[in-house]
Amino acid sequence: MEFFANLHPKFVHFSIALFSIYILLEFFYFFYSKEWLNKTVHLILILGIFLTIGTVLTGNQAEKSVIEIIENKAAHVKEVLEEHEEYGTLVLWLFAAIAVFRTYILLKKKMTKKTQVILLLLAAIGGYLIFEAGEYGGELVYRHGVGTELFKEKYLNE
Repeated sequence: MEFFANLHPKFVHFSIALFSIYILLEFFYFFYSKEWLNKTVHLILILGIFLTIGTVLTGNQAEKSVIEIIENKAAHVKEVLEEHEEYGTLVLWLFAAIAVFRTYILLKKKMTKKTQVILLLLAAIGGYLIFEAGEYGGELVYRHGVGTELFKEKYLNE
C-alpha cells in the first residue's frame, strides 16, 4: 500500500488545480453567462471531485503508512495530521454538495443570478477549505517531514 501512499502528493496537486480552475470559471460564468461556459464549469467540478476521491483515498493510505510512528514517537504531529485530514474531507464533501446542487440547477434549467451568487459563495468557502488543508499538509511535510524518507529514518532509528 506504500505505492498508493506515494501517489497522494500527485493527486492532491491535480485536485487543487482543478478546484482552483473551477472557482475561477464559476466567477467568469457569473459575468459571462454562456451555456458552453456553464457546461465547462460543471465538467471541471466533476473532474475535481473524482480526483479528490483519489486524493482522500491515497491520503488515507499515506496516513496508515506513518500513523504507528506518529502515535509512538511523534505524537506532536498527530493533531496536525488530524486537522489536515478533516479539512481535506470537508473539501470533498463541500464540492460534492456543490456538484449535486449545480447538477440539479443545470437539469432544471434554473440558473439565475441568485443561484450563481450562492455557487460563488460556496466556491469561495471551498477555496478557503483547500487553503486550510494545504496549510496543514504543508506543515506535515515541510516542518515535520511526514511522508519523506528522512521522517521514517529519524523515528525508526531511535
